[in-house]
Amino acid sequence: MKSYVLLPLVAVIVFGAIYWNFERNYEAQAAEARQQARIEKENKLKAEAEARTKGVEEALQLQARRKKAHEERDAREKSQKEARQAAIDARDKVHRDVEKTARQIDRIKKEIAEEKKALAGIEAGYKDTLAEQVFLKDYIARAQANLRDLEALITRLNQTPAAAAAAATVAQKQ
Repeated sequence: MKSYVLLPLVAVIVFGAIYWNFERNYEAQAAEARQQARIEKENKLKAEAEARTKGVEEALQLQARRKKAHEERDAREKSQKEARQAAIDARDKVHRDVEKTARQIDRIKKEIAEEKKALAGIEAGYKDTLAEQVFLKDYIARAQANLRDLEALITRLNQTPAAAAAAATVAQKQ
């Protein structure tokens, strides 16, 4: 029976000692655990705030880079569009110039054909005029010769035979 009383009594004393030791350190350990949890929470909040700040800065930098890239792309596209439009305008101008030149060539060819016709008419008129001039010179020469012959004949008829001989010698000298 001793063991029935003794054993539970020893167990109660051991339990009391452990409980008392635990109770004495429990408040300090709980306070320390709460302090540690608060410090960890503050550190976690600080880390989150720093990470958030860093994330915002990185996001702003990324946004700035994207904005700059977008502006560069817009400027490049604008310059390409302007260059493309300038090339199209130059091509259209060249096309218009080619058409204008082709029209001028056609007009000049028509004018040349008309001028050739006019020149052919002038040359024909010139040839006719030269032929007429030659004819008229020949005709005038014949008319003058005829006139001289007629004058000589008239003078011979009007003159006496002696004067006719003198006129004939004069006519032969000419």
